[in-house]
Amino acid sequence: MIGASGDLINHTCIDYQDPTTGRAFEWEFRRESEIFPIRQSARLMVSDVETMIGACCEGAGIAQVMELGSQHIMDTGKLVEIFSDWPDEIFPLYAIYPSRRHRAAKVRVFTDFCLRLLGRADSGAILA
Repeated sequence: MIGASGDLINHTCIDYQDPTTGRAFEWEFRRESEIFPIRQSARLMVSDVETMIGACCEGAGIAQVMELGSQHIMDTGKLVEIFSDWPDEIFPLYAIYPSRRHRAAKVRVFTDFCLRLLGRADSGAILA
């Protein structure tokens, strides 16, 4: 992964703004229990995923995006995955509702749908 760090330094990167801090989210690559943080410099920081993907598709730079929501664009060839040997991505997703005992049917159906979509139908860990 040392090469990847150097490779990113030589490319224009697109950062995504953390709305709680106003700073860019730090880049990191994950593979099972391994976490490799990357320090890169970016000339462009965005606060919208569609803008980031659009800029990347237009050649503005390299972006770290989640496969969920961008796979269809990769299938067209407009986006190309790099560092595919570091496939694990973490994105916290929470569903907040008043009580676990009395979830409305529409809330239960929605949370179950999200778990299936994310491939975690057997786990409630992604939604709390």
